[in-house]
This record gives sequence, C-alpha cells and structure tokens, in this order.
Amino acid sequence: MGKEASQGEALMAQAAKKAAGGGGFASMFGSSATTRAEEAGELYIQASNAFRAEQRYKDSGDAAVRAAECALKANEPHDASNHFWTASKAYKRTHPELAVTALRRTIELLVKQGRFSQAADRQKDIAQILQQDGSEPEQTFGAWQQAAEWYASDDKMVAATTCWREAADISAANLGQYDQAIALYDKVIEESMQSALAKYSVKDYFLKAGFCHLCKPDTVAARRAIDGFVARDKGFETTREYKFLAELAAAKDEGDTEKFAEAAREYDRLTKLDAWKTTVLLKIREGITEPSLT
Repeated sequence: MGKEASQGEALMAQAAKKAAGGGGFASMFGSSATTRAEEAGELYIQASNAFRAEQRYKDSGDAAVRAAECALKANEPHDASNHFWTASKAYKRTHPELAVTALRRTIELLVKQGRFSQAADRQKDIAQILQQDGSEPEQTFGAWQQAAEWYASDDKMVAATTCWREAADISAANLGQYDQAIALYDKVIEESMQSALAKYSVKDYFLKAGFCHLCKPDTVAARRAIDGFVARDKGFETTREYKFLAELAAAKDEGDTEKFAEAAREYDRLTKLDAWKTTVLLKIREGITEPSLT
C-alpha cells in the first residue's frame, strides 16, 4: 500500500484538478475559467495552511504561490499580492532566496496598484532577509534605499528615516561609499532634529557622519564638517561624541596612531563601541599616515 497523502497533499490535488476544470457539477456545465481559478486558489491557500501546520514550509510557500497565480488569472491583483506575501513568510523559514523572489512579485503588484507604503513594507522585508545573509551588500543597500523613498513619498518619515539610517550604515561599513553615506546621514539628521523623541539620537548620527568624513583623505574638510555639526546643533559641542571626533581628527592630522587608539579606548570605556563603529574606526586608522622621520 502507498503512503496516505497528507491533508496538504490532498488539498493540492483537489486544487490542481479544479484549476484544470475537472470534476464536479460545475465542470459538466462549463464553469468559467475565472470561477475555476478562484476556487482553485482557495484550495491552494488551504493547502498552504495545512503544510504550514505540518512544518513543511517550502511546500506551504509553493502552494501560496499557486494561489497567487490563480488570483492573477482571476484578475484579482490585491489577492495575488497577499498570497505572494504569504508565500514569502513560509519560504523565509527554510528558503530565504525564494522568500525574496516572492516578495519581489508582491512589490511589483503593489506598485502597479499605487500602494507604495505596503510596497515599502515588503521592500524592508527583503532588506532584512538580505542583511541577515550578508553576502549581497549592494542589493541590501538598494532595498533599504528604495523602501525609504517609498515611505517618504507617502509622508511616512519615521519609517523612511529608519531605512535611510540602515542604508547609510551599509554604504559606509560595507561599500566604502562615504559621500553617499554622509548624504543619507544628513537626511536622517534633518528628520530627527524635527522630532522631540528622535533628537536625542542626533549626536550618534553626527558621530557616524563624522567617521565617514574622517575615512576620506582630507582632514581639513573633516574638521570643517565637524564644526558644521556644531553650527547645526549647539548642544553637540558639549557631548562625548564631539570630543571623540575632535580627538580622532587631531590624531589623524598628526599621524599619531597611539593617540588615535587612546581616544577610541577612552570612548569605549564609557560608551561601548558597537560592531559598525569598530569597523569604520579601523578604516579611519588605515588611512593615518605616520609622520616622516626625515
């Protein structure tokens, strides 16, 4: 005897038969292709849920994709975008690359419908999946950047700012695109300074932007940029972050690697340096030229 089909497999078979127009009273009298697609889609979604209950995540995703394709045949793009999203959530557990593919199909449909906030949400999902993988920083950057622009187009500036910040971090630490990162941090700073809740974080964004300036060879320009931060926010001059930037700039200007290291140690003693700051500090350190002895 063969193995008995699971509930999900049985529902998939029913859905495939329905999609093909086979079986039942309706098929005898020629039910429309649209009706068959709608009914098959409902069965595929039931199959997707059954597979998910069985922890068969790829099968669950595959069934949801079939449901989405049925919705497209039935000219129901809203349902199709939801089903592709459902597929992505199932795939994400075991096949993140398929989750990204499903999300991109979701986004394509959402954009066509003018649903840009929802498209931004799904683009953010892609960015998070790619960021966790870590192997494609350019694509990850692009996903965060696109999500930010779509949020901004719908005037959702808090969400946009979060995405710009993520894009800026990747641009600096992973891509070495410092001017691009500075421009994005500037957007984050501008938006944050307009919010009483977010304004407290501005000193950290000034610090990150300052790091990016110090990664570039022109120390004089970096000092001007740091002074510009004070001009934008008078309170910044009293912060530990300003003192740290000033000490780093002086150490770089003097070619003094020990002074640079001491400034980093002192800052880390009071405010722990995270992975991003450590990475970019090492890039600044690499650019310090020791003074000539001749």
